[in-house]
Amino acid sequence: MNDFNNKIFDTIIVGAGITGITAGNYLQQKGLSVLLLDKGKGIGGRMATRRINFENQKIVFDYGAKYLEGTSEKFDELLSLLYKNQIISKWNEVENVDETPKFIGRKSMREVAIFLSKELNILNSTKVIELRRINNFWQSIDELGNVYKSKTMLLTLPVPQAIDLLDNSKIDLDKTLQNNLQEIKYERSIVGLFIADGSISLAGKGGIYLDEGPVSFITDNNSKGINKFKTAVTVEMSNSFSVDNWNKSNSELRKMILELSRKWITSKILDYQIHKWKFSKPLFSSGKSFEVIDKQNGLLVAGDAFRGNNIDSAYLSGLSAAEHIYNNKQIIELAEK
Repeated sequence: MNDFNNKIFDTIIVGAGITGITAGNYLQQKGLSVLLLDKGKGIGGRMATRRINFENQKIVFDYGAKYLEGTSEKFDELLSLLYKNQIISKWNEVENVDETPKFIGRKSMREVAIFLSKELNILNSTKVIELRRINNFWQSIDELGNVYKSKTMLLTLPVPQAIDLLDNSKIDLDKTLQNNLQEIKYERSIVGLFIADGSISLAGKGGIYLDEGPVSFITDNNSKGINKFKTAVTVEMSNSFSVDNWNKSNSELRKMILELSRKWITSKILDYQIHKWKFSKPLFSSGKSFEVIDKQNGLLVAGDAFRGNNIDSAYLSGLSAAEHIYNNKQIIELAEK
């Protein structure tokens, strides 16, 4: 048990990716009490960075979102804030992308999430397996049996995981809403993280986006400026490759990925890790900013699948969902009576 078990929050948010962090910040700045629960060891979702120990050094890889780019006025405002605080920098070394300015974390992509979440209450390694509505309050129950109470709820998990949680909680969905949620599918992505003994051949670029073929994106993390020792290469594979080879062993995947990347990676590989994103990017996006599951009791679902398929979408969805919760404070006020 921890101190959070003894408190009733205005809102509990399940998921501490960009959507959850954005919603949490908005609500907390409006004076509401907020708790984020996330099953992972870290925060940020696809704003992911990994450090591999090698020869007493930390080799740094970004392996989720490759960069940030402004596609809306509100997200541009966020980018300006991050840039002003020296959290992000411009990245002009990407091949085969449009001319929209690209930004990366100066230290890592995860540093963006860390900066944005620094004032929030977040519990990591906390997997919520059931929701209950009792006496005007939501109970979020984790796999260890801990109970966290709130007046409203926001789920920012990948939609299939949100559906599983709702099913496990025996929360009935409107048939149309259920169909809409079930239509949202995700790409998978297998990612290889390779420590190379020499430089790689990206034609002077820090990253290359590939429209066709099994390799989707290759990043030189040294060129991004986040890694200083050896050469750290991130190779993201396509959805079709990832689906076809999902159950292969890491050693098999290492061999396959390096063979398919030999045009760019010619140096000896000193070490590697494989990561599998089961919910990498939505294949189908809802036209809405979020979905209201239970209007009367304040239960919502949000995430990148509701505005598009990128970090901008995740941010805007979280902002819209939080605005809805705040504008319907009567649910919170009713629970207080």
